[in-house]
Amino acid sequence: TANNNFLQYNYGGMYKNTAQNVAAGADARITFQVTYVNGTLDVVASSRLTTTHAGLYIITAGVISATIGSTFTVVTGGAFNTGTVIAGIIQADMRAYVTKPVYLSAGTNLELWVRNSGGAAMAISTGTNGSILTAAKVG
Repeated sequence: TANNNFLQYNYGGMYKNTAQNVAAGADARITFQVTYVNGTLDVVASSRLTTTHAGLYIITAGVISATIGSTFTVVTGGAFNTGTVIAGIIQADMRAYVTKPVYLSAGTNLELWVRNSGGAAMAISTGTNGSILTAAKVG
């Protein structure tokens, strides 16, 4: 039988299917509507992934918008620059995704935040080819 820490039973991800706009000069947490999860990586209603077991995770994230050049971060601290795990630049194409291996403790919350440094509102792209946050336990 598989134990609670078996590798392929520890993955999850989220993507958007409804519009979200971020005001000029503002930070905002990306809210997700579609989730998939298997096993012990918990997806909670507040648009975050929560690890159940400590270990090495591969985190992939990206924010897609027609407003390019601003930054996004995956954080553990509940704000744009608090407990940053990975960071990237927003792009208008699929090359925006960033992947990084990170050791995480049990109970770590992962959230995707964006900082709109432009002078106009930023519309976040939706769908499976839009903004995502995923995690998979690999060790």
